[in-house]
Amino acid sequence: MPLLLGIYFAISSAQYLKYNLRIDMRNRILLILCLAFAVFTANAQEYRSFSAGPFLGFKAGVNGGNVMDGRKNALSFVKVPEFGVNSLLMLSQDYDLGLCMGLGYSSYGYKIKGVNVGKEYNLTYSYLTLSSEFYFQGITMGFSFGYPINADFGSDISADKLAGMSEFKIGYIYPIMLELEEGNSLNLYINAGYMLSGIYSDFTKDDPLLPFIPEVAPQKISSKFNPRALSITLGMTYWFGIDN
Repeated sequence: MPLLLGIYFAISSAQYLKYNLRIDMRNRILLILCLAFAVFTANAQEYRSFSAGPFLGFKAGVNGGNVMDGRKNALSFVKVPEFGVNSLLMLSQDYDLGLCMGLGYSSYGYKIKGVNVGKEYNLTYSYLTLSSEFYFQGITMGFSFGYPINADFGSDISADKLAGMSEFKIGYIYPIMLELEEGNSLNLYINAGYMLSGIYSDFTKDDPLLPFIPEVAPQKISSKFNPRALSITLGMTYWFGIDN
């Protein structure tokens, strides 16, 4: 089962890359390395314990990038929860070492307040995401990649204006209920994430707030202000023991 899962992700991702779905070369390399590691470990390890199941989480975030003059960064609680399916492949019985993989729908958000215009906007961006993370004694660390689905700030933002998402993640998974004989577990998880690339393909041209919170002279809008979400997520996942 783990090997088949790894092969499935590898084939799907090859097709994903084939059609250049808004993923730049750096993000493609990271994605390929993560998937290659997943397939290799699934096939190479003598000890394998595999669990998988649904997850549901709630996210809050700020803009972790540079903010233009005249705008104030603020925390936003994303109304749409993240959800999907994730898995844990244990690679070592002695060291509690494994690999987490996930496929889901995730939304990111932050709030921008106008300093001089008295307005504020909650910006939300949603992605189809694929993640790969190392697992060690409950601690997780890895990357998530996303294809933009939709976005809004009170009005819709065309997904065509958004770039592919890459994110560094670190977190912790805590089992709150274990069924040892069946290998099932209910887990609480917390993740912190930071986008490694800007949200917009061309922020200078497509900044949705520019008509409402204009530039403050002498500063000019530029790509260095392309936002990057810094987020924290709290959620739960239920894993079924599949290959134990």
